[in-house]
Amino acid sequence: GLLTQAGPPDWHPASPKLKHACRNAAYICKEEYGVDIASLAILFALAQVDIPCTLLGMKSVEEVDRAMELARRFDVGRIAEDSTTEKVLVEVLNVEEKEALSSILDDEYGPFAGVWADGTFQWDGVEIADEHWSKVEGGTEEADLRMRTRTSADEER
Repeated sequence: GLLTQAGPPDWHPASPKLKHACRNAAYICKEEYGVDIASLAILFALAQVDIPCTLLGMKSVEEVDRAMELARRFDVGRIAEDSTTEKVLVEVLNVEEKEALSSILDDEYGPFAGVWADGTFQWDGVEIADEHWSKVEGGTEEADLRMRTRTSADEER
């Protein structure tokens, strides 16, 4: 995806400006700090104390192994129950990761400063979803009905 050394696939719905910012962030992490941006992104996501569940997309066994290795840094005994995201990040990030994160999150000079300023740092995917469902026979209503029917039948078994 966006926060990987390889960058997102061509079809990704992010704006060109956001894709460029992510490429710059990946470059800064790797070249200036020796940090893999995908690993940093996983650690950042897992450290969000207000988000009880984080879903990761992985395409290989190696990526699953890496995600497991990163998740093991979150030793529950070291992290207080009332911790903030910032405190968790202090516990789980190494020095280089902390410096890389600080650099790319700099809201004045970091690679994302421009997209944060003009609001192009996110996408909602609604247009892409609408386009997809316009091509599916019966659209979202029929797909939803099929899913509910299949789920009900599964529950009865």
